[in-house]
Parts: sequence; structure tokens; C-alpha cells
Amino acid sequence: APVSLHSLRLCLIGDRYWSYLHCAVLSATQSTCLHPETRS
Repeated sequence: APVSLHSLRLCLIGDRYWSYLHCAVLSATQSTCLHPETRS
């Protein structure tokens, strides 16, 4: 799904390797990437 690619793209913006892995899991399960800073 295009959403997954878009999610990964948002993760890359975070510029963090661990964040990339975290978002990769979220994109695979929720198809939604949220930055740890945004989670609050």
C-alpha cells in the first residue's frame, strides 16, 4: 500500500536509525508512522 511507503518516508525525516526500525514496525502493523517526539 502507498501508505506504507509514505509512512517510511515520514520516518526518514526523523533522521534516527532506531526510530526508523520503530516506524517500520508501525507501518507494517498500523501503516502509520509517528515520531517519538510527536507522541508526547
